[in-house]
Amino acid sequence: MVKDKNQPAGPVIGIDVGGTKVLAGVVDADWKILGTAKKATKGEGGVDVVVDRIAKVARDAAKEAGIALSDVAGICSAAPGALNPEEGTVRHAPNLPGWEDVPFARLLSHALNGVPVAKYASRKQLPI
Repeated sequence: MVKDKNQPAGPVIGIDVGGTKVLAGVVDADWKILGTAKKATKGEGGVDVVVDRIAKVARDAAKEAGIALSDVAGICSAAPGALNPEEGTVRHAPNLPGWEDVPFARLLSHALNGVPVAKYASRKQLPI
């Protein structure tokens, strides 16, 4: 397989945030799934609860993959709703109460010890 020069140097974690569940998967440079995890979103708990749960799902997927978070090249996250991907901000998520102008990428990166986070409006946009 020919490697793309823009391809991440290490594994990446893709996360799909929904109103009822959060799904995460770790893939390597050859797109092989190394680990997955799933948890209820618990959106009624607010932004901090949901971000903590998303971070936990990412950690669980990395653990199942047998890698440390420090080995992850980055995280791509998708959620429904209006957002600004350049800022990593969720403008409005209709299925997550209180999600108005949330600096999601910054919050999740902080919760995951600085792992870079990219934000997309739909899992169909994820580059992984």
